[in-house]
Amino acid sequence: MSRPRLRVVIPIGLGHEEISARAIRSVEDEIARSDTFNVELAPVNDKEGRGRSWARNHGADGADGWVFFLDADDMMAPGALDRCSFDHDATWGAVKREVQDVRHNVWPLHRLESATGTLSMGFFLRAEVAERFREDLDIGEDFEFYRRITDNYSWLKVREPLAIIGWRTPATKGPRGGRSNRWREEAEAWL
Repeated sequence: MSRPRLRVVIPIGLGHEEISARAIRSVEDEIARSDTFNVELAPVNDKEGRGRSWARNHGADGADGWVFFLDADDMMAPGALDRCSFDHDATWGAVKREVQDVRHNVWPLHRLESATGTLSMGFFLRAEVAERFREDLDIGEDFEFYRRITDNYSWLKVREPLAIIGWRTPATKGPRGGRSNRWREEAEAWL
């Protein structure tokens, strides 16, 4: 039986070129450890500053099977490739940061606990869903995308993390970056 295909999309924006090597290594480590998927690594260099949404959409174009979106300053969590729920259209994991314990907030509680700590980049999506990130949004584009997926498709949030959120290089660099307090304001507007 052939393994399902998975494309791991890593948008590499201005200022993230160096740290993206760590994200790529984390995926390569998981590929060597797991035989769940036939994995294609797809780093997308955004040298023109078109934005994370453009890079994610460009990297996912033409994918079949599954897509895993991972930010350049994050890492794929050990064991992540074995945590995809093939019975759902999307699988998210617990939120884990390099400098913080794992948080397993259940998505329906997001209205009580705000956008932070609920869902995060570093998740599986069935490629046939074909939803795209909004390229007109510089901040909160991820949260807006999560809302569309969770409102319109089947999904699961597993108790273990799928990604480890980096803390060294926030998405503030480049012409389309923004600070975390602005992200929170934008994301809260989608609640």
